[in-house]
Amino acid sequence: MTIDDLRKEALTALELHFHFMRRMDEFDSDHQDVILFSIKNFGSILRKLPQVLLSDDEKFIRNTLFEYYSLVHELKMNIQMNYPYGKLFNKPVLAQLNRYPMTYHEELKSWFEEENHVHVCESKQTLDF
Repeated sequence: MTIDDLRKEALTALELHFHFMRRMDEFDSDHQDVILFSIKNFGSILRKLPQVLLSDDEKFIRNTLFEYYSLVHELKMNIQMNYPYGKLFNKPVLAQLNRYPMTYHEELKSWFEEENHVHVCESKQTLDF
């Protein structure tokens, strides 16, 4: 996993999000709650990714992608619990979210744990010291 690999991952996530946003006029109003919930969350999840494309700071890039992975994972868990039948473009929202790249999730999780001397509990999104 190189810094260029992480930049490509960030770019892929942003491109996918732009693709979804261009199609928002096609969404099913019966599932408006889950769609608005997802959009609101992705505003926070993706906000730092453009900086990854311009940065040369390896630690910033790794931290930002780790944060992205963690927040996408958390969003998936929240949607699975709160909107299990929600649909986006006639497919389950969870299936659509699974399209967001998570290629280096485990590697960056390990890096983050070693870097910060913590253990990330993925089921709770908390840190054990």
